Amino acid sequence: MENDKNIDLSKIVILEHGLEQFYTKPVKCNNLILMLCKSGEVDVEINYVTYTLKANGFLSIAPYDIVVLKGGTSDFKSQALALPVTMFTPIIAELKMSHYDYVKKNPLIYFNEEYLKIVETTFELISQASQILDEERFEQVVIKQVSSLFYVQQQFYTSCNDAEIQLHECVSRKKELFRLFIKSLVESHSVSREVLFYANELGVSSGYLN
Repeated sequence: MENDKNIDLSKIVILEHGLEQFYTKPVKCNNLILMLCKSGEVDVEINYVTYTLKANGFLSIAPYDIVVLKGGTSDFKSQALALPVTMFTPIIAELKMSHYDYVKKNPLIYFNEEYLKIVETTFELISQASQILDEERFEQVVIKQVSSLFYVQQQFYTSCNDAEIQLHECVSRKKELFRLFIKSLVESHSVSREVLFYANELGVSSGYLN
């Protein structure tokens, strides 16, 4: 399977015209992609499952997903945010595993006007921040904003479908410990720590963590 070479993987990319020019054949995605459809529609195949992205649809594509954009209408327009895979770990560290599990199982969601406004405002904020902040601060803003978008997805789904119990059931103790471990690693990345430190942070034995 080929890797996509069309997107600069070393930095955050804001695509005002979406991904229409990318992923015209199946490739392994090297980015975290968030895509908002403005008009028209297009079929997007993710890991060999086809999703029809229409107006007001919000699509999340995770790193290493196999992706191809299939035929769409002539009026299809979208906006997309592409993040390098190196930013994926700190974003996951901001979330509970149940939120990430939900997004992986439900990559496409259609928002009502209230929630759609949140997404559009977030995209606009990120776009403006890219013009005035230095690279390090800009990345911090993007991490917080993208993490918030995942929360928005889950909240919208929960409020519309009363599915909170289902969401909590999909996360295991091991996954939650993994999430907390990654968060601890990110927070103390500049300091050398023993296994015992992380075990105490997670409330488990060092043998279990090993």
